Amino acid sequence: MSLFELEKILMGLIYRIKRKYKGMGIAKKIFLMLILVSVIPIATIFVMTYHITTKEIGSQINSLADANLQQAVSNVDNFFSEYNKIITSVYTDEAYVKYLNPINEWNLKEYYYAKNQLIQRLQTIAYNNRNILGAAIVGKNSETVFFDKLSYSVEESYCFDNKNMRFNSLYQSAMEQRENVYESRILENETKDVKKNCIYIAHQLVDFNNIKKGPVGCFILCIDEEALNALYGADEQYSGDTFMVSKNGKVISHNNKALIGTTVFENTQGNIEAVQIEGYIENYLSEDEKSDKHHIVNVKQTSIEDFYIVNVREKNKVMQKITYINTLICLIGIITGIVCLIITLTFYHQIQKSVTKIISGMESVNEDNYDVHICVDGEDEFNLIARHFNDMVLQIKNSKQQKEKALLREKNAEIRALEAQINPHFIYNTLDAINWVAISHEEYSISKMLNSLAVILRYNISNSNEIVSLREEITYLKKYIFLQQQRFDYSFLCRIDMKEELYDCKIHKLMIQPVIENSIIHGFPGTTGNDEILIEINRENESELLIKVTDNGKGMDKNTLKQLNEFDIESDNKGKSIGLRNVIMRLKLYYGEKGNLCVQSKEGKTVVLIKMPCE
Repeated sequence: MSLFELEKILMGLIYRIKRKYKGMGIAKKIFLMLILVSVIPIATIFVMTYHITTKEIGSQINSLADANLQQAVSNVDNFFSEYNKIITSVYTDEAYVKYLNPINEWNLKEYYYAKNQLIQRLQTIAYNNRNILGAAIVGKNSETVFFDKLSYSVEESYCFDNKNMRFNSLYQSAMEQRENVYESRILENETKDVKKNCIYIAHQLVDFNNIKKGPVGCFILCIDEEALNALYGADEQYSGDTFMVSKNGKVISHNNKALIGTTVFENTQGNIEAVQIEGYIENYLSEDEKSDKHHIVNVKQTSIEDFYIVNVREKNKVMQKITYINTLICLIGIITGIVCLIITLTFYHQIQKSVTKIISGMESVNEDNYDVHICVDGEDEFNLIARHFNDMVLQIKNSKQQKEKALLREKNAEIRALEAQINPHFIYNTLDAINWVAISHEEYSISKMLNSLAVILRYNISNSNEIVSLREEITYLKKYIFLQQQRFDYSFLCRIDMKEELYDCKIHKLMIQPVIENSIIHGFPGTTGNDEILIEINRENESELLIKVTDNGKGMDKNTLKQLNEFDIESDNKGKSIGLRNVIMRLKLYYGEKGNLCVQSKEGKTVVLIKMPCE
C-alpha cells in the first residue's frame, strides 16, 4: 500500500468520524468529550507516570533533594536577612556611637547616662525578637554594655564574656573588617544549668563624622540556634538529614545537638561543595550505617559565604517511598477511572434530561403554545437557559397582547381620522380667497391673521411626528400666539427666552404649542390684561434640552396635577384627549425614559418642565 493510498484511507476515516460527530445530539457530544478529556487522559497519565517514575527515579531523588535544599537556603537567607537589617539599623544610627564615646573615654560625667541609654536600646532590640538571646555593644577598650535574656540581666551574662572581650575572636574579627562577622558557639554554665547553641553576628561601629579614627567598637547579636534549625529541619524519613556547616566543615546547626561543633568534612580547603560522599560517611556515620546503604549528599552555599546547607539522603529509603507511590498510583488510577466514568454517565443523563425539556418547550412555542413553562433542576447554565426561555416566552406573549391592543387602537384612530378628515387643499384655497378679499378691502390685520392661520394649518397637517429645528417650531409658535392674542384682544403677554445657539437644535414638532394652549384656555380666568406666559429654553447639558413654560394663571387642582404627573400611557383610555396628555404620550413614544414632562402648580403660578434629548 502506497503512502497516497494510506493518506486517502485516513482522510476518509476522519471525514466519517466528523460526520458521525456532527450528527450527534449535544448531550452525546458532551458525554464523548468528557470521556475523551477525562478517563482516557487520566488513564494515559497514570500509565506514563508509573513508567516515568520508575525510570527516572534517580533524577527525581536529586531534584527533590535540590528543591528541599534550595528552600532551606532561601529560609536561612531570609532568617539572616532579618538580623542583618537590625545590624544595619544599629551601625547606621549615630546615637549608638554618640553614647559609646563617653564610655570609651571614661567620661564619668556622662558614662552612666550613656550606658543606660545603650542598655535601653539593647533591651528594645532583644524584646522585639524572641529569637535574640542577647545584644551587646563592645567599645574599643573592650568595655561591654549588654542585655542578656537568658539571665534577664545587664550585669551577669551567659551570652557574652564581658570580662575578656578584648581576646574574643568574634570581637577581634569585627574590629578588623567592615563586613558582618558570624560565629557559632555552645554556651554552657553548669552552675545555672544553662546550655545553649548560639549563632553570633557582629559588626564594627564607626563614627561617620570622623571615619579616620577607625572603629570605636562593635555591635554583637546572640541568636538562638533552635530558631535557625527550625527553618530547614525536616522529616528525616523522607527528606533526609539537613544541617548547616561552616566552610571548614564544622557543624554550626543540627537536629542532633551533640554534633554541633564537630567537624564532619575534613580537608575542605574552603570548598565544601567539592567534598566527596566518602569523606562524609567516614566522619559522620557509624559502621552500621555505612554498610549496605547508598547516600546522596547535596551542598548549597547560603548568602553568607561562610555558611553551607548540607542535605544527606538514603537512596534505599527513597526507593521504598517511590515503590509505594507507584503502587498507590496504580490503585488511584483504577479507582479514578471508575469514578470518572460514573460521574460522566450521571452528568450525561442530567444534560440529556435538561436538553430534552428545553427542546420540548421550544417545539411547543413553535406550535403557538405560549403557556409553556420549562423547569430545570439545579443552578447551572441549563437552568439559566430555561429561565431566560421562560422570560422570553412571557415577553412574546405580552408583546402579542400589546400588539393586538395597539392594532385595535390603530383601527380606532384610523376611524377617528376618517371621521375628522378634511381636504387640506380646499381649506388652503378658501383661506387664500378670503385673504384676497381682506386685502381688497384693506383689512390688513385680517390678512395677517389668515396668513398665520394658513401657516399653522400647513405645519399641523404635514407629518405630525416630523423632526424640525427649534427655529421652525418657534416661528410656528409665534404665529399661534399672534392668533390667540388677536382672539383674546391682547389680554396676555408671551415672552420667549432662548439663546441663539439653540435655534438649530432638533425636536419633534408641536411639543410646545399644546402647553401654551393649556395655559391660555385653562390657566387664565378672563381678560385681565395682566396674564403672562414665559417660555425658557436651555441646554441642561450637552445631550439634554430643558423647556420651561411658566404662567401666572389660576393654577391646577390637586387631582388634575396628580393625574398629569402620574400619567401612564399604557392605562390611558382617553382617545380624544389633547393638550398635556398628548405631549406626555409623544414624549414617551419618541424618547422613552429620556423624555419627561413634570407639572408644578399653585394659585397664581403654573410651571411645566419638559426634558428631552438634544439632537
